[in-house]
Amino acid sequence: MDMDFGRIVKNLPLMYIAATAGVLIAALVLSKLSKRLIRKFMGRKRAEDSFWGGFWLTESRFVTRAISLFIWIAFIVAALSIWSDYTGKLASRIEHIYPPLLKSVFIIILAAVVLKIIHQLTRFLVEQLTPLAERGTTRGTQRVTTLNHTFRYGATIVIVIVTALMLLGTFGIDLKAILASVGVASLAIGFGAQSLVKDVVSGIFILMEDQFAVGDVAVINSEGGLVERMTLRITQLRNTEGTLVTIPNGEITMVKNMTSEWSRVDYKIGVAYECDLDRAVDVLMEEAKKLKEDMPDKIIADPERLGVDEFGDSSITIRVWLKVEPLTQWVVRRELNRRVHKRFDKEGIDIPFPQRTVWIKEPKEAIFAEMAKRKG
Repeated sequence: MDMDFGRIVKNLPLMYIAATAGVLIAALVLSKLSKRLIRKFMGRKRAEDSFWGGFWLTESRFVTRAISLFIWIAFIVAALSIWSDYTGKLASRIEHIYPPLLKSVFIIILAAVVLKIIHQLTRFLVEQLTPLAERGTTRGTQRVTTLNHTFRYGATIVIVIVTALMLLGTFGIDLKAILASVGVASLAIGFGAQSLVKDVVSGIFILMEDQFAVGDVAVINSEGGLVERMTLRITQLRNTEGTLVTIPNGEITMVKNMTSEWSRVDYKIGVAYECDLDRAVDVLMEEAKKLKEDMPDKIIADPERLGVDEFGDSSITIRVWLKVEPLTQWVVRRELNRRVHKRFDKEGIDIPFPQRTVWIKEPKEAIFAEMAKRKG
């Protein structure tokens, strides 16, 4: 066995070995050099806010590996060319599968490159075209990420299906029967999944138009609560009782978002008809301004004085507005309630309760009997 191996090694031409070694060294040098050039190029592109800048920044590893793969494929081709006399017999045996195999490798590499470019282009377009999608805020980041994933998954499915059909065609498989079967199945699924498609399309528009997001407090249709989870198909709310309400996106017809960008405390309180209205409004504004000084992280603007708002059955309603951060309006309202009650009590400003005058109607006989008794 050792003699056979030694004889094989002795019969190998040194020129072929030297050429192969030279090609191998060239491949190694080119691979290292390409990595350094890409890193240097990345340093220049890092500060660019453009599609290609984002592409190079995100996909530098993929580009480096793709270039290395092409270099090593070139090395293998060169080595096979050098040793063509020895590999000719083997190539003749697999000649009928070699061209399809090579074409398949090229299709897969091309599909991977196209998919990467589409992913980056989708991300860039979503960031540029989505209204109010500030990447510096949690809300904007969430919208961009969700839409980016949605369109990326759609592009991935399309590319994978097209690549699979091209690979089948490369190996001579008849695609007509496959496409006919897929068409019939798609038609059947389409009829059964109309509501699903409606939900998904509605979910995409909800995200793009920023109607609401996870973390908002909203009234959707007739259900209100905290938006706890949101997908392209459903929206889930957690109401004040802790009940999780699930609403398909296709059935959403009305949305009241109570925490979009900013919120407001619409504060109304009733005072007695006998009190000094100007003094009551002044006291209310004083307490609102003190509250703003004590809660600068929650109240984002000076209180607005609306004054006398309504004449009721037993009270006069006075009103102020406070612009606050989202999700803080309830905390601010409770604290203002506490302070106003203490201050009104100190200032002698009455907060009346509903009053009603009751007339009691007695029978005529009882009235006549009472009158006769008084005369007698």
